[in-house]
Amino acid sequence: MRNDITNWPDLPETAAQLGLPEAEITRLVRRKLLRRRTRRIHGVAVTVIDPISIEEFRRRPPAPPENELIPAPPLSPAPLSFHVNGLEAAFLALLQNLQATRATPPQAVPIERRIFLSLSEAVEFSGLPAAFLRKLIAEGDLKSVRTGGGWRIPRAELEALAVKLTTTPTAKEELSPGEIFDLEKNKLRRLGLIP
Repeated sequence: MRNDITNWPDLPETAAQLGLPEAEITRLVRRKLLRRRTRRIHGVAVTVIDPISIEEFRRRPPAPPENELIPAPPLSPAPLSFHVNGLEAAFLALLQNLQATRATPPQAVPIERRIFLSLSEAVEFSGLPAAFLRKLIAEGDLKSVRTGGGWRIPRAELEALAVKLTTTPTAKEELSPGEIFDLEKNKLRRLGLIP
């Protein structure tokens, strides 16, 4: 009774049975891990999945993810005997050394110890928005170096930036003498001392 497909589940039912999204069921069909057929329900073509292939899929051992590397078993040194010459022992030691260095990835230098920071690292280090840092760089208020990978900002400049941004210039430094005269004149007008 293999040809009777009236009781075969459709894609949503199969997804619910296996606990997978419908897109994953479609990928499994394309990879031929699940068998499908098409049946018509009220004139509409519906893809149905063979229940036997569903059971076979459930019994399969889980496969490792496609982009995950399967670690190689550790190398065990061959028992040294009088048959192993010096070259073979040196080669075995080299392989073991390579495996040991691969096991420990190189550590990145922490941000606090770097001399130059990328723009994204400067944003993280300073807590300021990237657009604001770009504006400061464009205005020349923040020294930086243009590299192929973007801007590099000296960490010392970011530390000094806190002082620059929090101190306000005095009135005499930012106003011309004419502007100071106008401010004093407007102040006297507000007080009603001059017309």
